[in-house]
Amino acid sequence: MDAVFGRHAACGDDGMEMLAADEPLAILRYLLSRPDVPRNVRAADAADAVTMVRHLHADLADLERRALRLAKDSGLTWEQVAAVRRGSPQAAHQRLRRLEEAKDEVAAPRSEAAWLAHNAGHIERTARAVAASALPVIVQSDADDLDEALAEDDPGPAELMSLLRPVVKGLAATGGLWCLEGCLRDEATALVAAWDRVRDGKAA
Repeated sequence: MDAVFGRHAACGDDGMEMLAADEPLAILRYLLSRPDVPRNVRAADAADAVTMVRHLHADLADLERRALRLAKDSGLTWEQVAAVRRGSPQAAHQRLRRLEEAKDEVAAPRSEAAWLAHNAGHIERTARAVAASALPVIVQSDADDLDEALAEDDPGPAELMSLLRPVVKGLAATGGLWCLEGCLRDEATALVAAWDRVRDGKAA
């Protein structure tokens, strides 16, 4: 996000000073509402907007999956879930299955850089959730490093993965994964496993 803020500041547009870097939807709406900026800025904004929409779609799909899984884990029937979704029980069941299948196949382009860029939003969201959990002392040092990185204005996905991995691996090695709630535990371990496959060159 630093590049977006810097680009607008450089062209004299101070409107973005009112926005926070961790509010992608507000930033997206702002970019789409400013046709008066220079042509080169508008072109760069358009490219960033397309990327942000893709990330937001992925985030919303993941939130939907987690909400449906929570509903089922909490004891709701498919009929009750369907009533809230305004669809059929079968459609609700199939939607959760598709979302969980997609989650199990975490996108893994061939290069590490491409994988990190594609999963940047998911990485940051998972890292923040893990860091906010009540972690045991055994991983506290690694967790402190992760907290420090998350306090930066725009932590990169490569840095976050390098810090998230030892926390998750440390929890797994000491039987401490219980401290992460169900969905987060699954997401964190799947993300680290996918990253390991990419680094080992086993991702398709």
